[in-house]
Amino acid sequence: MKWSRSIILGIIIGVALVFGFQIGMMLSDYFLVIWLIALFFGLAARLIAQLMLKKL
Repeated sequence: MKWSRSIILGIIIGVALVFGFQIGMMLSDYFLVIWLIALFFGLAARLIAQLMLKKL
């Protein structure tokens, strides 16, 4: 993978994790649930971003 694509992928995953933490904190008070929601958002964003970058 080229450096530019891995940088784009890292930024997308970072933004998705932050978004996941925000959604998790709105939905639950339990730390583990917040982490699971954030990790789910990060994984989903990674899969979508990898599919989109392969098409380019």
